[in-house]
Amino acid sequence: MFGFRRKQRAAAKEEPEPVGYRISKWFVAALIVCVLFIGTFGFIVPEQKRLRQMDMELADLAAQRDALAEERDAARSEVLWLRSAKGFLETIARDKLGMRREGEKIIRISDEK
Repeated sequence: MFGFRRKQRAAAKEEPEPVGYRISKWFVAALIVCVLFIGTFGFIVPEQKRLRQMDMELADLAAQRDALAEERDAARSEVLWLRSAKGFLETIARDKLGMRREGEKIIRISDEK
């Protein structure tokens, strides 16, 4: 039993590992690490671009939401004013439609040249 181990040790000492084999092991390991790094980097970069694009779309949608909220608030305030103002219809009829009461004369002043 002990003689067998001595023979293994002697055989291992007699046959050193070739230098090229050691270098190629390190080269293959480094190559695998590089491929993994490049693969990971190649996956992350497009996702970052997509994330930036989605952020820009989100900002655009938020701006549209805010504009629509302002428009909604303006419409609500106009509806409240319509419900509360007694002379609103008369004001609209006079200003936008050019209507008048009997006996009234309308004078329009324009800046046209």
